[in-house]
Amino acid sequence: MARYDAERLGNGLSRVRPLRPDDPVLKEGYFSKLTDSTSGRVWGTRQENTPLTNINREDDTSLPTGTRTISMETFQKYRDRIMEAIDKMTYLAENGQRQPLNIDILGDIVEASNLSPNRQYYGEWGLHNIGHLLIALCHDPEYKHRVTHFEYYDFWIKAKLEFLVWLTDFSGKYATFIIPPPPPHKSTPPPHKSTPTPIHPHPYPPPQFLWGNVRYLGNLTLPQGISRCPIKIVGVDGGGGGIINAKHMGVMGDTSANMRDPAFYRWHKYIDELFDLYKQTMQPYNPTGGELQLVWDGVQVQNIQVQAESSRQGLAVPPQNVLRTFRMRSHVDLSRGLDYLRWGENLGPIFARTTHLNHDAFTYTINVQNNGAARTGTIRIYLAPRFNEHGERLPMVQQRLLFFELDKFTTQLNPGVNAITRRSTQSNVTIPWDQSFRQLERSVQAPSAEQSACGCGWPQHMLIPRGNPSGQLYDLVVFVTNGEDDRVVNPQPANNRGRDNCRQAMAYCGILDQLYPDRKPMGYPFDRNPYTVPSPSNPNGAQIPVPNLDEYISRIPNMRTIQVRIVYDAERIDIRGDDGVPTGMRVISGDPLTPVRPGACGNGGARGSSPLHHRHRCLHLLPVPLYQDLLGRRPITLHVVKPAAGLEFLQIVDLK
Repeated sequence: MARYDAERLGNGLSRVRPLRPDDPVLKEGYFSKLTDSTSGRVWGTRQENTPLTNINREDDTSLPTGTRTISMETFQKYRDRIMEAIDKMTYLAENGQRQPLNIDILGDIVEASNLSPNRQYYGEWGLHNIGHLLIALCHDPEYKHRVTHFEYYDFWIKAKLEFLVWLTDFSGKYATFIIPPPPPHKSTPPPHKSTPTPIHPHPYPPPQFLWGNVRYLGNLTLPQGISRCPIKIVGVDGGGGGIINAKHMGVMGDTSANMRDPAFYRWHKYIDELFDLYKQTMQPYNPTGGELQLVWDGVQVQNIQVQAESSRQGLAVPPQNVLRTFRMRSHVDLSRGLDYLRWGENLGPIFARTTHLNHDAFTYTINVQNNGAARTGTIRIYLAPRFNEHGERLPMVQQRLLFFELDKFTTQLNPGVNAITRRSTQSNVTIPWDQSFRQLERSVQAPSAEQSACGCGWPQHMLIPRGNPSGQLYDLVVFVTNGEDDRVVNPQPANNRGRDNCRQAMAYCGILDQLYPDRKPMGYPFDRNPYTVPSPSNPNGAQIPVPNLDEYISRIPNMRTIQVRIVYDAERIDIRGDDGVPTGMRVISGDPLTPVRPGACGNGGARGSSPLHHRHRCLHLLPVPLYQDLLGRRPITLHVVKPAAGLEFLQIVDLK
């Protein structure tokens, strides 16, 4: 959330406001314009100012048992019980006894899992998951707008054999199916007048009479050698008819899409708020004395410099402590997000081209004075916005919540001055662009948990926020702590089987089957309120939290801060190059779907394609010669039609 707030401030937006159960109104509407490829249903939409209310969807079999009926009273009751546990620093166990609360148990209560100490008392599905469901179903909480069957009028359907890629063959053809009306159901469809003649050739498979819903169209006669075939509806047309398609829950009900919804961040801001309330019950870390004191005697951070590189020929190197961000055009291996047929030993790469945020790599230079014997230090590097959305300096009590980790590593500190250099690409928070499951799958028959864990990590190209064109100021903090005190001893060595070529983001993800490799709490020292100092206006009165970062650090010699300016170049778009795309892959690209008025589709199109009118858009389908041309033996590269749309869809229009 700290990283997201930093991005919002760089884009001229305010920080996220938490969505609290006491004020459960979502002012932000959301229309994803996405379709759930598994069920074929459109994701539910949400109007502005939609309240969260009781859920009563007993007949909705798509929901797990126990989540079909949820009352706001129960939701708020679970919240109150968690607040009680935080306030008393104890939780109610299943045996009715109160036990000491810690951060791990609080997480088990909020999330709800097999580790939850009392699921009946704190919620079978957990406060966090219930919140997701309430938001996902708020557009139709009582299931009034469901559709019990699909009404077929006089129409035909274009279905595309979707993303079939393998070593020895490829099929991406379109086929036409003539679908008669279904038998009478609860309501009788209009009488079927005639079977329209398909307007588009269908070389294979031959037309078949099928009926069903979007989830299942029936059995297809597939080309020889193809054992299964996913189907995707790409067009519906016909005289006075169509499909009434039931809307799915909102994207907040699915982890693959929920981060698109602004409500995701509002709800998670509140969940973070609960954990911070727990942290606020604990004593602040003090420069000296107390739990986990901040000062490491004999160690001083003398100087910090950040120097960006120039990744583009002819572009000058920026001044010290100035970082540059820009847009980059890259290919994404969609194998991690698409389920498509694989044949033989080939894993069938499909790449999409997209435009995303990136930055010039940079190097930290940190000078650390060690006045004692040689020892091991932990270098912790954090970044946070310096000013709030109103241009005011952030007080320490607020800024601490905006610090996010850039890197954390151990190093040897010899007596005297130690000049430590560290490249941004070495960060223990991130994984590189090309570290995908596809590379790992090539090395093993079936990826296990060990190999899959390599996909965990913050993307390297998103290490720093965008900033703004005039240059946004951030506070960069370097904190050096005692490496021996931080070291975690695991009962058994780490299992790196199958991960020889994997760079692990240990600070972000930990280590598989190991204890988290840091004895300090995550976010230390910004996870707790700042220590207190005498008030300037009343030195003999009650103490107040240290007002700002500069004063906070002034009492801690092993911590230092500098101001870093992040400049966003809005005109710059770099090209990543081949980006791992296999040599010789063909490119299929085309123009985006063009919104038009009904009936405005002409006969033109890409290389003689036929137009199909669907939902006020013209979709140009591939003609027969291109079908035959697609039967090559090599994989292809698919280009995203609308890169700015965030990979919302792919469209094959023409072949180059």
